[in-house]
This record gives sequence, C-alpha cells and structure tokens, in this order.
Amino acid sequence: MQALAFAVSPPPATRQVLPRNLPRISPRDAQPIPPVAADKPMTPPAMPMDPFEPTGFTVGNFVVKPAVELTTGYDSNPGRVPGGKGSPVVVIAPVVSVRSQFDKHQLNADVRAAYVDDTQANLISHPTVDAHINGRYDLADTTALNGEGHFMLDADDPGTARFTGRFTKIPLVSTVGASAGVTQKFDPFEVSVKGAVDHVQFQNVGLTDGQILSNQDRNFNQYAVQSRVSYALNDQYHPFIDVAVDRRMHEMPVDMLGFRRDSTGTAVEGGVTFALTDKLTGDAAIGYLVRQYQDAMLKPVSGFIADANLMYQINPENTLQFGAKSQVAEIAEAGISGVLKRDITLEYDHQFEPWLVGTLMTGYGADVFVGSAQGRVDNRYFVDFGMLYKVSRLLQLQAHLRQEMTRSNVKENNLDATVVTVGARVQY
Repeated sequence: MQALAFAVSPPPATRQVLPRNLPRISPRDAQPIPPVAADKPMTPPAMPMDPFEPTGFTVGNFVVKPAVELTTGYDSNPGRVPGGKGSPVVVIAPVVSVRSQFDKHQLNADVRAAYVDDTQANLISHPTVDAHINGRYDLADTTALNGEGHFMLDADDPGTARFTGRFTKIPLVSTVGASAGVTQKFDPFEVSVKGAVDHVQFQNVGLTDGQILSNQDRNFNQYAVQSRVSYALNDQYHPFIDVAVDRRMHEMPVDMLGFRRDSTGTAVEGGVTFALTDKLTGDAAIGYLVRQYQDAMLKPVSGFIADANLMYQINPENTLQFGAKSQVAEIAEAGISGVLKRDITLEYDHQFEPWLVGTLMTGYGADVFVGSAQGRVDNRYFVDFGMLYKVSRLLQLQAHLRQEMTRSNVKENNLDATVVTVGARVQY
C-alpha cells in the first residue's frame, strides 16, 4: 500500500514469467514509511490485536520477526512456456522482517529467500531473493530524508529466443539498486524529489552443446529522477502529480542482434491518495509513458498507464484490495523495442474465524510487443483461491489453487498452467 508515501519506483523489469512462489508481504507490513512525520499522519484502518500475530523478539530499537515456509504441490507448467510439462514442486523459504521502534526516524527491512525445486524439471529449479531496506530520517517536523536499497534474484525467462530449448540450467537475473531523496511539507503542499540507480545483470547461459552463451549485452544500468507534488484538500484526499525521467545504458552499446538498446523514459501521472481511515486507503493514478530508443530501427514505446494500490475495509471480516501497475520491460528479440506491460489485480479476503481466512484473487495483464511484425499482444489471466489456517502464533497452514492462462494473437504463444500447493509456516 502506498498511502501517504512517495513511492519508490520498482527496479527495471525483465520478461520474468516464472512463478516466484514466495509469500507476499501482508497489507499491514506493506505500509510504506510516511515521507514526513506529520502531526496527524494518515494511517491505515485500525486493526484489532491479532491473537495469532507473531510477536518476534527485540534487538535494541528493532523488532525482528523470522519465519520459515515449506510449500509443496504440483505445477502443470512450471516454466510458463507453450506446451510446457508439469512437475511436482517443493519450495523452502526463510523470511525475516525488521521494524524500528524509534520515536521519530524509521528503518525497516524485509528479506525473503527461497529455493524452488521443480523435481521433474530440474533445468528450471532456481533460487530467488527479494530483499528491501527503507528508512526515513526526520530533519524537522516538515522535512525528511528518505532512502531505500534493494536486491532481487530470480530466474530468467525460459522462453527467451536466444536460448529457449537449448539451456542446461535456467540462467538467473539479479537487480541491485538504491534511491535517496528529500520530502518537504509546505502546508497544504508536499514536495518530494529523489534520485535512483539500478543495475540489472543477466547470467551467462550453458548450452546443451557445451558452449557458453554470453548475456552481457542485456546487462544495463538505469538512472532515474522522480518528483511528486501533492496537495492536501483535507485529511482524506491528497491529489498529486508525479513525474519520472530515467536513462537505461547497456554494458555493450550494440547487442548480439545489432541493435542499440539504450533508451530514455518519461512518465507523467496524476492521481489521488485516499485516507478514509475507517474504509479506504491507498492511492491511484493515471498518466502517459514514453520510452525512446537510441536505435532508429526501434520504435518508441508509448501509451496510457495506470498505477494503483487501494485497500477497502468493508467490515472487520471482509477486505477488498485493488492493484494496477504499468511498466516497460526489456526484451532481446530482433526488431522488438520493448514490452509495454499493464496489470490489474483484485483480491477479496474473508475472515471466517479469527483463525481461518479465505482469499479469492483474480487479475488481468496485457503485454504489447512494440515493433513485432505480427503486432503481438499477449493477454494474461489468473484466478487464485487460498485458505489460511492459523494454528497458533507459531504455526500457520495454507493451501492454494491457481489457474493461469495466456491468450495471444500469435497462437503459438498461448499457454495454460494449474498450480495446487499446500504449505506450513513456522514463525516467531
């Protein structure tokens, strides 16, 4: 959720399609750090004390909550490729969250790591890491410094044209980056400015004929500047305008296909932050994005975008969450500039009992391959039903049934996947 926050931009995206199989951060833990310690900060809906919430342990001014998850089940298409074969899957995932307890400043961290073992598809078994640390240092009641660092590791897309069907082990992709900025409040205005840098690196690929295929031409750095100006109409509604400009620079000026893929992106959005603390929190924005490439043979990627993170508390037992995200992903295919990805999700959570929670989530995504000779557009759909049984503060059990499908105007890219999993979470 992004209520009040000057949101940190996600790192540059790749065409990753493998399921992460990592537990998501709970809505309460996902609350960002407010950019300014205002006298009356907007807060999410008040939650009653959860008797099943782990207490963690205290280290100085920090509360640390460790956990380990073990999940097993069956995935009918773990590689998310057309005609992919199914496999049992086992995931072990240590998790730790750290929350500061300072009177003014804040420093939080979340680390989630896992190893995804597809027992009958060992070529795509892989580790994953998702680590974030963010903080706020209050210079004054109306001025604050904000910073974030992150590291992510995941599998590359097994459908990447240059090595699909020829790799001996799925290569990995890592993203490391940081951002820093300042937020100043001039009642009723609030202005935030930040700079960010990210490095995306693709692992080289071992091929079935014994050769090593270099992915160095896909590695790049992204440098970005982002600003947001918001206006407090009242305590409940804060309209804002957000402008971001970035530059992507590849390690190799010309890729293996002879294209210069360095690019400049600009995105402008207008939206509203909601803080109806007993009902609706979060923000929603719409805007326009343009990415221009150095190579004249690569068409610009442009289009309308939407970003949102909203939570609606119907009553203590029922919650709705809506999300939207737009971004341009890099791609390594001849003539295609990039992939304009738009996603929306809707989640409904119902608490049958304090110890039993059901979740129904559905979503839609569209991938537009700009420059494709076939005008390729992939439409993605999913439905996920889950149940969570809280045995105690120390143990939770969960089960999920998920159906995914992709329908493309280029039919050979159609795919389906069904995933059934059960798991246990031991936490402190």
